[in-house]
Amino acid sequence: MTSFPKTIYHGITLTFNKKLPRIFFLTLWPLLFAGMFAVPALATPGNTITIQAALSTLKDYIILIALSGLTALALAMHIYILQEKIGHRAGRIGNAAWGGFGATTGILSSVFATASCALCVGTLFSFLSFGAVLFLIESRLYIIVASFCLLLTSIYFSAKRISDDCTACAISSVSPHKTE
Repeated sequence: MTSFPKTIYHGITLTFNKKLPRIFFLTLWPLLFAGMFAVPALATPGNTITIQAALSTLKDYIILIALSGLTALALAMHIYILQEKIGHRAGRIGNAAWGGFGATTGILSSVFATASCALCVGTLFSFLSFGAVLFLIESRLYIIVASFCLLLTSIYFSAKRISDDCTACAISSVSPHKTE
């Protein structure tokens, strides 16, 4: 069993050695950033991209860049895992479920990361009660930290799977031609 940083580094290295996940990551990162920036701006009545850009601070941009990058990385790692499973021509429902869970976790944590923008929370989560929206606004820091933790957890477990550090969920464990 290797350390947390080594596992993640090894998983990222293996992921980016393949062309499709690398292109997927490089394409998705700016698209996610643009989406995370534009959707709240366009969803808030009376707000525009120009106003959103003027209201955003350097901290907001750093958070959005980091969250979009981590989300793109998590999804690229899942593309690698799916690509490898297809290459093995085998797959168990449990493996597919874990892959879907990781991808869903990455996307959901990015959605909740919109809490970094106080204006956006009110609009995007207006289906909740007024008290819930106030709670989200007051708890922005905790929500952002939780989003980063969810993304890093998703990346870590994907990296473990890619690196074959997890004997139960390793990609090589689904191969019918596994040699021991």
